[in-house]
Amino acid sequence: MPPSQSKNGNTQVVIIGAGVGGLSAGIALKRQLGLHAFKILEQAEDIGGTWHDNTYPGCASDIDTHWYSLSTDLNPHWASTHVSQPELKEYWKQLASKYSLYDQLVLNRQVTSVDWDNQQQLYKITSQDSKSKKIFNDAAQIVICATGILYVPFVPPELESIKKFRGSAFHSARWDNTIDLHNKRVAVVGNGCSATQLVPIIAKDPTTQVVNFCRTPHWYLRSRWGAFPESVKWVFAHVPLAMPFGCRRFVIDSGYLSALHQSNLDLNYDGIAEFTEGGIISKKGKGELNAVVECTECVAPQARNPALSPYRPLTLADTQDKFPLKVRGSEGITVQEYYDRKGGPEAYLGVTLPGFPNFFMIAGPNSATGHASVIFTEEVQINYIMQFVKPIVKQLASSFEITTRANDEFNSAIQKKLSKSIWSNCLSWYRFGHTGKIITQWPGTMTEYWWNMRTPIWSHYKAFGHDEIRMWSQAFTPTS
Repeated sequence: MPPSQSKNGNTQVVIIGAGVGGLSAGIALKRQLGLHAFKILEQAEDIGGTWHDNTYPGCASDIDTHWYSLSTDLNPHWASTHVSQPELKEYWKQLASKYSLYDQLVLNRQVTSVDWDNQQQLYKITSQDSKSKKIFNDAAQIVICATGILYVPFVPPELESIKKFRGSAFHSARWDNTIDLHNKRVAVVGNGCSATQLVPIIAKDPTTQVVNFCRTPHWYLRSRWGAFPESVKWVFAHVPLAMPFGCRRFVIDSGYLSALHQSNLDLNYDGIAEFTEGGIISKKGKGELNAVVECTECVAPQARNPALSPYRPLTLADTQDKFPLKVRGSEGITVQEYYDRKGGPEAYLGVTLPGFPNFFMIAGPNSATGHASVIFTEEVQINYIMQFVKPIVKQLASSFEITTRANDEFNSAIQKKLSKSIWSNCLSWYRFGHTGKIITQWPGTMTEYWWNMRTPIWSHYKAFGHDEIRMWSQAFTPTS
């Protein structure tokens, strides 16, 4: 029988997404629970998530390399302090091989719907092969949604006229590897993390004229970028605790500020009025261009319209803070309908939703951080999720569901804290509709998040199961 099925032929867990979160969840199922009866459905042709999608020149981690390793699989052999995209992707591919995740992995598989069956206490998952268009049906007791953060390019409304441009135009997250920028005049729109990595690389060619259009100044920190000597790698490999735990995340200058002094690079704060067939019109005049690179931003998974292609850049009209999947729960409503009722995305600890039994999110609402490693956050969430998966697969319970009261009290508390934060005064993708309630950020420290997630408060959950185990569920959590 396939490794992704149990002895009775069932798939017990379906993970949606084979990026960092999905792969980490698969590793945890095998390491912590010895579970092999699961599938990982990935819409792309390869694993890696953001490290598969982003291939622009200079793409690399913007936090210290060692904080981009799983705590279970630290890597003492990283080449440098801020490792490149190819090396990061290779790290995750090696882990997929080490833990035999390819036995559970299904590539080119776009999930189209996920529906809870109250009677059977499981989810029915429909997906489509992106190449053959064949439809597939799966059933699983548990669904782990690991669709990722910021994987869908976003085009701001002021750039919608880019449709008129006849040259090459693409988002940095969908880099066109066939293009040659030699002897070209290139506009780079944006000055955030991707742009600061990209601009110095393409500006190295003195024949490439780069115009960097910026709207809002950023704070930059000088990079500690550098290669690790072999002696340091040896210390990391052989000296216990030589690699500490934790980091702070900022916009790191990897050569961007010094590149601004080059004669072939112009920094432009004039603002973009309109694109034309041959270039751009700023507030101070016209300019001819051969190519445009949009380093604008991406949108969070809860801000994507599922009816749209996952690889088409979005415009403002598309971003209605949509959940990326059509998931229908025990009360007959979808996650998106639940979000609409709540005035925007929210979840309990960013992981569970009332009315959606056995549905767990990785990197859900209000679990992101602008200053620490996403790997740490996701490992904390996965360890929390495993505490529910274990009794379900051992048939001690058939489902768990967060209570409405616990969810509402939690979200009321964090929104009160967030209302006093710096994010409450910003126009940002952090907020519902860019101006509403803050839907992505965690209001406290990562230590606080870990403390809240170290073990479930069972009284906050409803547990359901067979008659012979009702005493177990009632001992921890009320069923109403």
